[in-house]
Amino acid sequence: MRTIVAKFELPTLSVDLSLRAKIAKDDLGLLLYITSLTIMLTHFPTGDEKAIDEKAELEMQTVIELISKVRNIRAEMQIKPSDRIAIHVAGDENFRHIFSENEAQILKLARADKLNLSNSLDVPKSSAKAVITGGAEIAIPARRSD
Repeated sequence: MRTIVAKFELPTLSVDLSLRAKIAKDDLGLLLYITSLTIMLTHFPTGDEKAIDEKAELEMQTVIELISKVRNIRAEMQIKPSDRIAIHVAGDENFRHIFSENEAQILKLARADKLNLSNSLDVPKSSAKAVITGGAEIAIPARRSD
């Protein structure tokens, strides 16, 4: 029983001792910590507003939305995760550029073997379809064509 209690008290004791060793008094006689050698005394980090890339965030959100829509269609059509599918996407030049730049990630995360990008959808009527925010259309044919 004594060893269990010692294991719980030891970290508290060691932190307390290390903090007491690094204190000083200010003009009013209040204790101040000289350095912040422990995470308990550091300030919460703030983000750098200049490092925010809104365009990259919007592009990644579009890719995430595409993958989510494809996964939803797969679930609705009861397509097994082991089955590789073809994804057809119709959209403007901006959408095609975003999706072609991230094709490897899309294919891996959507479990697809082919990503067809074009201006308009040319798929059978039985295909499952979805729309991405901004107007791009997604289609997954009901039957796999080799």
